[in-house]
Amino acid sequence: PDQTSGLHEEFEKIDVDGTGEISLHCFKQALIANSDQHPLTENEIEDIFNGLKVRKTDLSIRWHEFIAACLSQCHIDDRNIRLAFDRLDTEHKGFITLKDLKSAMEFYGTYSRYDLQSMWINSVIDYKKERDHLAFDEFYNLLKLDK
Repeated sequence: PDQTSGLHEEFEKIDVDGTGEISLHCFKQALIANSDQHPLTENEIEDIFNGLKVRKTDLSIRWHEFIAACLSQCHIDDRNIRLAFDRLDTEHKGFITLKDLKSAMEFYGTYSRYDLQSMWINSVIDYKKERDHLAFDEFYNLLKLDK
């Protein structure tokens, strides 16, 4: 939570209208305002923006896409993956469900039913056929981007 709270603050700075999504326009404004020493071109900004989106047809970046892109640039050690899984698996079932993710997102104040369902369906489905739960090894592979 400590690592993501700073990311959430940055997301909110860019999400100036408070919709829970970042438009290309807002993204451009934020990058232009913060790139004095190394200015980016319009095309470079659009390439970065498009790289953060889950689907090419999306017109905005949602919180889960933003955090996934930021965290994918960080080294995630095995101990932290286990801690994250255990925090989601509050009933110690040995797997997590969509309900577990919903509870965690509500607790941390980032719950959006659309984002949650989209994240579960679009990400988890790539790693296994069944979508009702995710065991630790599947969760581990998902975070390590290992199919």
